[in-house]
Amino acid sequence: MNVSEAKEEIRRTMKMYLDKDEKGEYILPCREWRPIFMEGPQGIGKRAVIEQTAAELEVALVVCSAAHHTRQSALGHVYSVKKEYEGRSWQASEYAVGEIMGAVYEVIKESGKKEGILFLQEVNCASDALMPAVLQFLQDRVLGGKRLPEGWAVAVSGSLPEYDRAAKKLSSAVLDKMNCLRVEADFHVWKVYAYGQDVHGAVISFLERNRDCFCYADAAADGREYATPRGWLALSSAVRSYERKGFSVNQGTVLQYVASREAAERFLAHYGAFLGQRAKAPMEDILKGEQGIREDAVRLGRQERFLLLTVLLESLNGFFVQLQKQKAVLRKMEALFREAKEAAAGEEVPLYIILYALQERLRERKRRQQAANSLSGAQGEEYRRIDGLLESCAQAVKREEEPERQLLCIEKEYVVIADKYDESMGRGREMLKSVEDFVEETWGEGEEKAFFMAELALGAAGGAE
Repeated sequence: MNVSEAKEEIRRTMKMYLDKDEKGEYILPCREWRPIFMEGPQGIGKRAVIEQTAAELEVALVVCSAAHHTRQSALGHVYSVKKEYEGRSWQASEYAVGEIMGAVYEVIKESGKKEGILFLQEVNCASDALMPAVLQFLQDRVLGGKRLPEGWAVAVSGSLPEYDRAAKKLSSAVLDKMNCLRVEADFHVWKVYAYGQDVHGAVISFLERNRDCFCYADAAADGREYATPRGWLALSSAVRSYERKGFSVNQGTVLQYVASREAAERFLAHYGAFLGQRAKAPMEDILKGEQGIREDAVRLGRQERFLLLTVLLESLNGFFVQLQKQKAVLRKMEALFREAKEAAAGEEVPLYIILYALQERLRERKRRQQAANSLSGAQGEEYRRIDGLLESCAQAVKREEEPERQLLCIEKEYVVIADKYDESMGRGREMLKSVEDFVEETWGEGEEKAFFMAELALGAAGGAE
């Protein structure tokens, strides 16, 4: 299955595990919660799936790697205690709290969340000394004599031998105790996600034409020739940053993220052609309807035409990704302003105090999500925007003395936010119409327009996720 299908299966499984009866008891007892095991190539998003699931379900998350722990660090230090058995005293060994279980209890303490996911990566790469304890944990939810708290599920991932020579093959007896998901790299699914993350157009279009570079490992090269979806995402972020700074992207840049000299050379050639088309057809000139650009585009070869389309799609996609974020903030602010006005009508408290209270509540929620390791980058950015808007609104309300004018001030603040969104929407419609007209007037109803509309649909699907 692909990573999107795996995420849906994990989400359903977690909802089943967390389901409670009318008394608040888990319908499926925690001792029967089977670990979720994902096996697949490195860098395809196994950890991202768990992080997204934890964020969506608002549960805590602890991530650790079995390959990076010794037996002592995972189980804890051994110490001797005196115990009574059948009237006689015996010395027995017990374990202090190990780093893994210690991290779970620390997250519970800091976040206040009683439910969560313990994600153990590279489970089949654990050392020989640690492996028996790991296998016992997968079966009994006990590590170093400490049981995983109620309400916590176990998810594990495994490496493939072609990517990691330390990977061990798990027996059927072990696999039978887990929900096993074999996750494979799927470029189409990744591309939908990439559009939603505003991945650089040169990266998307290169991989569209060179899918053999998307995810692979060359065992003949001693495991040092490889490319992963994670590496391409990281390269996209680096290229965007380099462009903002005015730095040139060279082979050394690409090889930091994609460990394949051949793939790096091919990408650099594609990236140079991409920049060339971007320079020849700036979005501003297309919006102005510059006739010269259309005339030049008509004479382009087939490969250059599709490269130009990817340049235009990148500009549109980047704009609409930001528009989606703007829309989400507008909806949250509308709900917060409504709550503030309702509270002001029922309490003898200044409106600006209510706004500050809402701001503090959101900050505390953000802090708890951070402590639970379930705050995504997008959520963090949204919190920052809303915090700034609440701060400026509270300051504006504080300057007004009459309650009626304070309420009017909130209305004005909301109108400003809504007007900015409407302005952006109008700008987006204008851009989309101009580019659609450009494509149709330049190449008619041919394969160029079909490609353009299909990629737009993928971008819309990525933005909706």
